[in-house]
Amino acid sequence: MPSLIKKRTLTNPAKNVTLDYAATKSRDRSHYIKGVFLIEKKIAKRSFYIFIACFFICCAGDGLDKQVTVDVSDISVIRVHNNNGSIEVKTAGGTSQTIIGGYINFRLQNGETEIPEIFESYTAADTLIVNGIGSGKGFESIKLSLTVPENLALSLDQNNGNIIVRGVFGEINATLNFGRVTGKIWTEQLDIDVANGSVDMKIPGFKAEGYYLIRVGNGSLKVYLPETAEGADIRAWSENGPLESDFGISATPTVGEFVVGNGPVEMRLLQN
Repeated sequence: MPSLIKKRTLTNPAKNVTLDYAATKSRDRSHYIKGVFLIEKKIAKRSFYIFIACFFICCAGDGLDKQVTVDVSDISVIRVHNNNGSIEVKTAGGTSQTIIGGYINFRLQNGETEIPEIFESYTAADTLIVNGIGSGKGFESIKLSLTVPENLALSLDQNNGNIIVRGVFGEINATLNFGRVTGKIWTEQLDIDVANGSVDMKIPGFKAEGYYLIRVGNGSLKVYLPETAEGADIRAWSENGPLESDFGISATPTVGEFVVGNGPVEMRLLQN
């Protein structure tokens, strides 16, 4: 008598599952159908989880990192330029090296194989130059982070995004088109120019023999100074906005000038 055994093969992403059943036995067939239903449900659930996992892995992988270390024993100035993203600089004592890190939110499109350069760094005379690069396609955000020795001078130029500075520096010059400048610094020479955005700066290292200039075209300015700033020749004003100050403001500044074109100005004493 010919065999009535039939086979059905289910394809699983991980392996093939083959089940046999006797078509002439309804009870076996019902067990088979129930078994197939459970296996297919399990496979569908596993496939769903595989899809979700792949989705998150792809989304999480939309970025590239780069890090280099540069000896700056003969360097006195660090100059950084970036277009979209951020520049963050902090100091570390007892070192003659600068660690430069970069991150770009880049994703290869269909057919693309070229990986963009995140940044370039090189020296010219006594200056270390760092430039954010990217692929030049679309709005790419590059985050540059530098850990530098203390007392070096900084020249920072960011088009759109943020500038963050923390630590002990020589002279600081920073320009920003759109965005925000924040930090906590010890320096005797400060020049910050923001076209559109805000500045929120703590200057515990303020010295009466130094000079501090912060200009904001459109936006807001908040500066925190130590008690030693009281009595210093500081000017703070807004062409079109309120001014609040915890200490006296000089009409003829020789130490500091904090100016906003359109927006509020706040001068606050640092709290211990």
